[in-house]
Amino acid sequence: MKQFLKPTLAKVIISIIFLLMMFLVIFIPEPKSNIITEGRDIYVGFPFHYILIMTFMGKIWEIRTFWPGLLIDLILYYFVSCLIIWKYAKSRGKTPMSKF
Repeated sequence: MKQFLKPTLAKVIISIIFLLMMFLVIFIPEPKSNIITEGRDIYVGFPFHYILIMTFMGKIWEIRTFWPGLLIDLILYYFVSCLIIWKYAKSRGKTPMSKF
């Protein structure tokens, strides 16, 4: 388990790639009413939203960062990258605990 979670360059790069890809996931909920001048909230991030962009009349009004959501996403992406590297090493015939 210790070797599984040990940071390597490949795991960090894959985690950063996941973070950048999930930054492109944007969730725009339906407006509460049909009034055009009402603002909209745009949520960025997956599975937890970590950036909230509030708009009003088509202009960005405020940007808020939800740091716990970003931290949870980073931890999740790191675990996924560890699993990808472990599966790759296992499929290549190397022992999963060998140095990658």
